[in-house]
Amino acid sequence: MADEVPLCRQGKTTGVWHVPRVSLAEARQRRTETRALLREGIDPSWHKHNQKEAAKRDTKAMFPQVAEDWLEACRPTWAKETYR
Repeated sequence: MADEVPLCRQGKTTGVWHVPRVSLAEARQRRTETRALLREGIDPSWHKHNQKEAAKRDTKAMFPQVAEDWLEACRPTWAKETYR
């Protein structure tokens, strides 16, 4: 559609001001953090997205170790046929 604005030209908001039940001090802290990111040339919404993705990667990387620890903890109580 000809009248649509490309994504790269649309204004962005981070939603900081629309969060319910946030104290004034916390809102000011978030504003300060957002402004610091903008000064560094970092898009705050992408920064938040990247942090969430990193947390997901960390969680996925942790699962094999947790599973192995659980198997080793349960192994003494299982029959030999159960644990292969």
